[in-house]
Amino acid sequence: MDGNRFFFGINGSDGEVRAAARIGGGQWPAVITAARDVLRRWSARTRQRRALALLDGRLLADIGVGPGEARREAGKPFWRR
Repeated sequence: MDGNRFFFGINGSDGEVRAAARIGGGQWPAVITAARDVLRRWSARTRQRRALALLDGRLLADIGVGPGEARREAGKPFWRR
């Protein structure tokens, strides 16, 4: 293995984020940015699913979501779309 290269990948549930970094090559900011973006996305999903779980039947009807669908979505892990 070449001592000047290091592969670092982050894969969300959709596998969309991948980054390669070279040690001393100045590409670490891309890896950090990719990791930050994934963490933000996961955090947003967690907040949204918690909020969805708190809605009553009337509010769910207002947004066109059934109780079963809301339970399924709220029960998903944060990394799953």
